[in-house]
Parts: sequence; C-alpha cells; structure tokens
Amino acid sequence: MKSHQELVDRLRQNGLRITPQRVAILEAITDKDGHITADEIFARINPLFPYVDISTVYRTLDYLTENGLLNVINLGTGRAEYELVSRPPHHHLVCRHCKQVISIDGELVQPLRDALLHQYGFAADIRHFAIFGLCRACREAEDRE
Repeated sequence: MKSHQELVDRLRQNGLRITPQRVAILEAITDKDGHITADEIFARINPLFPYVDISTVYRTLDYLTENGLLNVINLGTGRAEYELVSRPPHHHLVCRHCKQVISIDGELVQPLRDALLHQYGFAADIRHFAIFGLCRACREAEDRE
C-alpha cells in the first residue's frame, strides 16, 4: 500500500499543486482500509478544513482516478466508492436482495481475462468490479417460498 506521502510525491511529479486540503484527502483515502466514498472523505476532512466543499473532494477523486491512482466502483449503493490501485486486486459479489457485499480473489477473474484475450484479442484491464446476483441465504430463502 502506498503512503499518502508517496501519492503526494507522484502528484507533484505530474504537476498538480499540492495543497493541505489535497493532502488531507489523500490521508483519508490511505488511512481507510478498503473502500471509501466522497461523503466519508468529506466528513473526515471537514473538521480540519470547514471551508472546503464536497466539490473539491470530487475534483480530487476524479483527478486521482484519471491518473491511475484510484479504482472507482459501484456496489449498488447509488454512490461511487474509491480504493487505491496499489491494494491487492479483488472483486465483489453484491446481493441484489440483502445488499451483502462479498469480496472475491482477483485470480478468479483470470480465466475471463484469458478468454477475452484469446477470443477477441482484447487485453482487459479488470482491476475492480462487482457482480450482482443473489447470495446463498437469499437464494435459499427464495427457494423455500
């Protein structure tokens, strides 16, 4: 996992002006184990920088995503969630009924990558995604009805 300082250094190399607010956003992302939303970041930095609005958070997240530092994913909550690219690849199973999110190993997706390359010549960049369906408990409950 990258520290927020490593990310700051990379952004500085890319020519982005480093402000205390951007550093606080990076710290919020690196301090969170797993996904984080823009609202969660905003809640963490607002006590330190009450004059920073949510649009600053979104602009910074967009920049970090465009520059390959963050993955963005929709887990069916209606809001984007972010995670550092440097974290181990993993994917999610999301139950449409109970909303449970189950992390799955990134290696399970390797056969899909291989098939896409072999059949279509397409080198898929599958870093982080969600598959929606029904979890075991909801499937079993549905079968009992």
